[in-house]
Amino acid sequence: MDKAWNDDFAARLMHNEGMRLRMYHDSLGIPTVGVGFNLTRADWQHALVTAGVPLGETGSVRLGALPLTVAQVQALLNYSDAPTIPQARSLLEPTHFDTWLSPARQCAFADLTFNMGEAELATFDALLGWIDGACHLLATGDGPGAHIEFARAAADLRNTAYASQVGARAQRNAAMLELSTYVPIDAFES
Repeated sequence: MDKAWNDDFAARLMHNEGMRLRMYHDSLGIPTVGVGFNLTRADWQHALVTAGVPLGETGSVRLGALPLTVAQVQALLNYSDAPTIPQARSLLEPTHFDTWLSPARQCAFADLTFNMGEAELATFDALLGWIDGACHLLATGDGPGAHIEFARAAADLRNTAYASQVGARAQRNAAMLELSTYVPIDAFES
C-alpha cells in the first residue's frame, strides 16, 4: 500500500464513519468515538491512552463527558486502522489480496474489514468464495471469468442485511468490487 492508497483509504473511512470528537451511539447503538472507534472493544482504554488521552480521563471520554481532540482522533484512527490490512489479507487465500485485487478492490475489501470486523466478515462465506474464485481465475488468465465472479460477489454484498444497515457505503464497496475502479466517495448518497 502506497501513501496515495493509504490517504484515499483514510479519507473514505472518515467519510463513511464520520468524525466525532465526542462519544455517540452508532446505527446499532454501540458507543463510538472518533472515526468509528467502538468503545466496547476489549482494548478501548489502551487505545485511548495510546491516542494521547490521560488514563484518568478515558472513562469520561467513554461516557461522552469529555471530547477528543482532532489529533487524538487521528491517532485513534491510526491505532484502529493498523490491523485492517493484515486482517483483510487473512480472510482471503494467501497472496490474493496483494496480487490479484486491484487497488480499488483492495480499498473496498479493507473498508468491509474495518467496518464489520474480521470475525463478522469471515461469516460471509459466499462473498469470500466469489472473491477467491475470481482471484483464481485472474491467476490463470481468465479475466472475463474473474469479472463474472467479482460481479457475483458484488451482487451478494448488495443483498445482505449489512448492505441494508449501511446503505450507500455497501453500494460503493460493491461497485468497486465489481468494476475494479474507484467510485466517488459520495456515490449512491441522496
